[in-house]
Formats: sequence, C-alpha cells, structure tokens
Amino acid sequence: MKVTDFNMAEYLQFNPAEGTMMLKSQRMVMMSAHSFGILLKEIYTIGGENMLRVFFRRFGEATGRDDAKLLKVEFSPDTDMDWIALGPTIHTWEGIVKAVPEVIDFNRKDGHFYMKGTWENSFYAEQWKAMMGPSKKPICDILTGYATGYASEFFGRDLICKEPTCVACGDDKCRFEIKPREEWGDK
Repeated sequence: MKVTDFNMAEYLQFNPAEGTMMLKSQRMVMMSAHSFGILLKEIYTIGGENMLRVFFRRFGEATGRDDAKLLKVEFSPDTDMDWIALGPTIHTWEGIVKAVPEVIDFNRKDGHFYMKGTWENSFYAEQWKAMMGPSKKPICDILTGYATGYASEFFGRDLICKEPTCVACGDDKCRFEIKPREEWGDK
C-alpha cells in the first residue's frame, strides 16, 4: 500500500451489537477529547506533573509501537518510506493531531535516522491549556511518546522524539524532531 492510498474510513468496522470498533484486527476506542482532558487533570492532581508526563510518554510510545506493527503487517506498505509516513498519517486520521513531516531521512545500513515536522491542532495541548492553563515547557508527551515508539519500531533501534516548541507554551505550532538517542547528547 502507498501511504497516499490509506483511507482509515474504509478499514474501520463498527459492530454495535458486540460493542466493538475494529481497525483490521486491532480494537479501537473512541471518546471525547474533553473526557481525556479530565483524565489528564486527574492524573496531574493525584501524582503531579512528573507522573503525568511519564505516564503519557509511555502510553504514547506503546501506542506508536502497536500502530507500527499493525500497519506493517496488515496494510503491507509498498516501501519503507510508505511505512514510516503511515505513522503521521494514521495519527492524523485518528484525530489526535495533524502531523506534517517536513524531513524524513534514514539509512538503515548506516544507522542514520532524522525526521522533523510540525503537529497542528494537538488535542493534547488543547486539553492541557483548558485544564491546566499555559505551560512553561513543551508538554505533548503523548505525541513525542507515539513518535518515539512508532519510529523506533520502524527503524529497529531506539530513537527519541523531542518537542522543541509547543502551542501550550504560546508557540505558533508544536514542532518535533526524531533521531537516535545518542545523537541528542543527553545523559
């Protein structure tokens, strides 16, 4: 499959008699962004910002890995470029964020990976601002986690996504960069 041919609406199967919604073999759930915002606020109230950020980063990473596996097996991307581009595409279809890659550059043989782009209309930043107000630092942990998980599963080694700008901080857009862990220079 070419990434340009992906139309999630064609693959969703609704079965109200059983109470399920499926994307091929993967069960999906749908809930309001506001109810997710309430969950975000509750976790923050109970465990603080650090717990909230770790929780949603890990949750995002697991979701990204699941999507990468599902898309590879059940949608058979024509090329590696189609497979990596399906991550931002499905995230956009899911209503999470409009993911717009600007650079996708990788070479499996050399171990080189670099991807960057923007996230528009992040539901997470929207809910953060509604529930907690503006932030002093980028907060789209569920998105950076997802991109980390998806890209790492795709590439077969640990990659890290970071968000240098975020609308929750007053920036014009959320921006992301993904590269191998060791290239970030963090300890």
